[in-house]
Amino acid sequence: EVILGIRPEDITINKVPTEGQINIRSEVYVIEPLGSETIVDFKTGDKNLKAKTIQEAVNPGDKIYHTKFKWIFNTMLLKYTFDKNKNRMYYSRSMYSLNSAGWG
Repeated sequence: EVILGIRPEDITINKVPTEGQINIRSEVYVIEPLGSETIVDFKTGDKNLKAKTIQEAVNPGDKIYHTKFKWIFNTMLLKYTFDKNKNRMYYSRSMYSLNSAGWG
């Protein structure tokens, strides 16, 4: 079993749905101001996720939309893949590298 990891800075959040994206409605439950950035903790169903943002302000209880899933499949950004059985992490800058390493 392989698990794909996503960093908080790689999740985009918005107060309104983004056209052309897969938008997942979520609810903010904690915000952590860090100066120029904010960590936003939010829930999607029974999953707790984090996003690092410099975007518009959000507050606990706000409804937001996040668009991480299209990012996973349609871009060549940073990937972190975890092998659950071997307790190892594989790092790749592109899906090509991930595939050529035998992980795709």
